Amino acid sequence: MKKVFKSLVALLLCFSLSVMYMTRVQAKTLTVVIDAGHQAKANLAKEPIGPGSRKTKYKVTVGTSGRWTKKREATINLQVAKRLRKELKARGYNVIMTREVQDVNISNRQRAEIANDAKADLLIHLHCDGSTSSARHGASILAPASNNPFLKKKNIKASQKVAKTVLTYFCKATGAKYNGVSRVNTMSGINWSKVPVCLIEMGFMTNKKEDKNLASRAYQIKCAKGMANGIDKYFGVVKTDTMKNLKVINRTDLEGAWIKAIGSKVKNATGYYFQIATKSNFESGSIIKKEKTVKGQRYKNFKLDYATTYYVRARAYRTSNGKNYYGGWSPVRKITTVDAPVTPEPDDPETTDTV
Repeated sequence: MKKVFKSLVALLLCFSLSVMYMTRVQAKTLTVVIDAGHQAKANLAKEPIGPGSRKTKYKVTVGTSGRWTKKREATINLQVAKRLRKELKARGYNVIMTREVQDVNISNRQRAEIANDAKADLLIHLHCDGSTSSARHGASILAPASNNPFLKKKNIKASQKVAKTVLTYFCKATGAKYNGVSRVNTMSGINWSKVPVCLIEMGFMTNKKEDKNLASRAYQIKCAKGMANGIDKYFGVVKTDTMKNLKVINRTDLEGAWIKAIGSKVKNATGYYFQIATKSNFESGSIIKKEKTVKGQRYKNFKLDYATTYYVRARAYRTSNGKNYYGGWSPVRKITTVDAPVTPEPDDPETTDTV
């Protein structure tokens, strides 16, 4: 009986460890696709508004423009999209842009398909509104209607939920009037999406105050933070605090050019993520090492090249529901590794005269 009991305990232990291992391996970063609406030139060829539909719409138009700033909507959409990308990446999301420049030719269907191909967790279209009345103001958001014939019920429900959440937090951050969620069946960029999707109208470029706001850097940052807060809320992200301090030292007790990076404690963190780069801006080509710690460990040792300057940063992350949520980056620390040891030259052998 004791042998059977021990065998069962061992089996359960193995199963528990396997589940823990699988959960850790399957953890993945959330992917958000950001579509900066419109582009430099319209493409007035037509495409079906959804899979199998006989109804068609223009592939892509140029959008509205600022009555006072004279800025084009496509320009504002892209500026805010880049700020939203920066904000989401700082929070640990994987971000894909449908476009990064004005001179492109990407239809609304193709923009949705970018998200589909990436198996994204969310597609968000960024737009600005326009009206014949300069008095109209505020922000609104579009989501698929409950009877949308092109999307699955699960996707419709998720899209409606994320739309309401994003608009709520957008208005909270910007102070814009909440104009509500419009549920539609006619938007190609929504109907072709196989992932949760919404389209936000960030304000009226035909309203003097909102036109000037949307063109300002400070307001665009508020827009980005508000949308990011809404996206966090939708995904149920548990906030992970920013790492406030990072200590980096040379390990002179080890053979070779070793450094030790020690992050300050972050509450409720599952682990810590370190990056080492050869440039202080951590541009992609300069990052030479990316490593995570085991649970509860706040430091990492790295073997590097002798007498070389490196830049180190770190952030905490928390794993929830099989996905990782990151806090903000620590301050960047600069360190130069130790010099290579000098190998002493052998003494010259004594010379003796021979007769």
